[in-house]
Amino acid sequence: MTATPPEDEEKKELLKLLKLKISFNYPLAQGVKDGVVAPFEINVVELRLSEKQDFLVSPKTTKSYKTSETARYNSLTKIINAMQFSGKDVPVFMYLNRMRFLYDLPTKTTTAQYIIKKYFKPKERFLIFSGSIAQAEILCKYRYHSKTDDVDLKKLKAGKIDRLSCVKALNEGENIPNLDSALIVQLNAKSLDLIQRIGRIVRYRDGHIAKIWILSVVDTQDEKWVKKALEGFDPSVIKYHHIKNL
Repeated sequence: MTATPPEDEEKKELLKLLKLKISFNYPLAQGVKDGVVAPFEINVVELRLSEKQDFLVSPKTTKSYKTSETARYNSLTKIINAMQFSGKDVPVFMYLNRMRFLYDLPTKTTTAQYIIKKYFKPKERFLIFSGSIAQAEILCKYRYHSKTDDVDLKKLKAGKIDRLSCVKALNEGENIPNLDSALIVQLNAKSLDLIQRIGRIVRYRDGHIAKIWILSVVDTQDEKWVKKALEGFDPSVIKYHHIKNL
């Protein structure tokens, strides 16, 4: 049994070699109807890249300079598109550079801080899924990631603290009691990762309605990742907001 069937090709191939296949699928929505997991709502907060000339770029071979988030993203994307158009293979590091830019976006960090301050109530127990370790360090003083020990995680489980920031360390394998909500600052295109993260929050208890917040930068690859990850979810549980209207 598994809550999340494998999506990567290597594990799929292993299942074929072992002659294993999915015999029964139990959707999350059915679990809500049957009362085995808590109902939930997803709030997608749409924001835009900043036009301010305050984003610092530090190339290895030239002097650092400041530009806007929009200009930086357009520059990275223009190079990728030009190589694709010419028929050349785009080096993996080009995609990684753009991905890392979006994962550690300052505008996302400030938007996350705003949502935490305005919409998360005192004593509300929640997780913050950050895009990078640096971002996780900014968003919460209690952290659990590859460069920390598990002291804060144990405090959260014991009810001594009510919030914790992480990156990918809590995607699966941890059972944390009585979580109320989650803020997902960064998603990739894998619905598997989103389901795992929602799984931390939808543990059933009487009266509990899980709230999931997801940040999405419109007109970028980030928006495409979010849309892809949300495929298969019931549209009735998803609400879209623009940051200016929150």
